[in-house]
Amino acid sequence: MDKETIYDIPTTARLKVMKGFDLWSEFDDEMIEDYRDFMSWFMRKNDELLNYIPVKGVSGFFVTDFEESAFNTCDFQKGKPKLDRYGYRIRKVMERIDDLAMRHSCIIDESGRRKVKRMCQSVIESEFLIEALEAQREGDRGKAKRLMERIDECAKVWEGWNPA
Repeated sequence: MDKETIYDIPTTARLKVMKGFDLWSEFDDEMIEDYRDFMSWFMRKNDELLNYIPVKGVSGFFVTDFEESAFNTCDFQKGKPKLDRYGYRIRKVMERIDDLAMRHSCIIDESGRRKVKRMCQSVIESEFLIEALEAQREGDRGKAKRLMERIDECAKVWEGWNPA
């Protein structure tokens, strides 16, 4: 017999439709409630260790006093502290310098180390040195001094990862 003839054979009259399987058909209400209580307890017990992990402090990104208002409304703007753009920029530049200094300390290959050092020098040059020289040329000694202090901070970060 081939496949087509097998599927053409009629079914016998002895086959009966079975009712769907009901898990709770054999139990009374009290047993069902006990089972659900046990499963609830077991699932809480399974995740109980997660409750012992301390919650970290809220970062500056998330809103602490948020009372169902959209981010762009006046209510949100009132409670939000003003963003220090310059401080944020300096912090990100210093993180970049720290990352490059750490990378330089980990690299064994001399050509790779030179490349990372050039990258660090170009970051310092583009962010601080050119602006410091322009400020000095214009006669703004205070700004030039602040920028040179930033360059000194970068040098300290570099020396922290790469002692002479």
